[in-house]
Amino acid sequence: MNKKSSPWDGVTKPETNIYHKKMVRQDMIIPCHWAKDVNGSLLFLIEIKGSHETAFYKNIVQVNGIEIDLRELDTGVQIVVLSLQKQVDIDLFESFCTALIKAMENVKTPEIALEVLFAHLNRWKSFLSGKKLLMSPEKIRGLYAELNFLSELILKQGEQVAIDSWLGPEMAQHDFNFYSNAVEIKALSGRERNAVEISSEDQLFSLNENLYLRIYVLGQQSDKALGQSLNQLVERVMENISDAELEQLYIQKLVEYGYQPNVEYDQPIFTVRKVTSYYVDERFPKITKETIPEGISRVRYQVDLERIKSSICENYKVFEVRDA
Repeated sequence: MNKKSSPWDGVTKPETNIYHKKMVRQDMIIPCHWAKDVNGSLLFLIEIKGSHETAFYKNIVQVNGIEIDLRELDTGVQIVVLSLQKQVDIDLFESFCTALIKAMENVKTPEIALEVLFAHLNRWKSFLSGKKLLMSPEKIRGLYAELNFLSELILKQGEQVAIDSWLGPEMAQHDFNFYSNAVEIKALSGRERNAVEISSEDQLFSLNENLYLRIYVLGQQSDKALGQSLNQLVERVMENISDAELEQLYIQKLVEYGYQPNVEYDQPIFTVRKVTSYYVDERFPKITKETIPEGISRVRYQVDLERIKSSICENYKVFEVRDA
């Protein structure tokens, strides 16, 4: 098996207490570098002109797994040093640095660079404090589908309603619950049969006025221009959240779901091939606590999608709020 490439490849460990580094990009106004120190630790360096000790130590953010320091590089130049503490976290550290680079692309002053850095550290604090386990392909597809719906809901009902209504990470009865609507989200791949699995006797039962089953059929692409990775979708949703507290709540829910930014989630590239919404009423085939013998629980079953075409409704209906 070929060793996975890393941006630190080609950076040698120095023999003395001097960094060995390579510049991220020549066109960035604030120079950034991949680097190693005498101990072979993986570093990310940000060069800032001037003296910034007061602002740095006033706003410094402590995060799990990354040591942060400010040091003198040359006269009139300081350097922010981000150091990875455990080699096992290299993928997460690389993802953090890559996202930071993107955020700093158009930064022109050291003061703004520090603001971006601290905002980024605050954003990632929840990500970096969680368990570092990769999600299963099934869970990745499930999150991708839920985030697609969340993105649509932000546009239809606003970010407050959308973020508050997302209950999938909490393992609630339904993935979304807003006003009179409950929505259960399912993701299918092109290889799966024309059926959807229902994981409990509660999943298609709701006390809400309206219950919808919304199914996303996902395809995979090799061309990044034809779709989005999970990491890209997470960022796209975040860009549509303007309130800082709601952004933090969104991040917390991602962590609860089991997501942390990781280069592994740069693949696969997904496309949404089809979205179908079903209105779940008394005619919809389902098993609920009301219809099974007493003592039976933890029911799992499949619904044949060919047999429920009569329950298909217009996709926009899911977002409607009906008068009580």
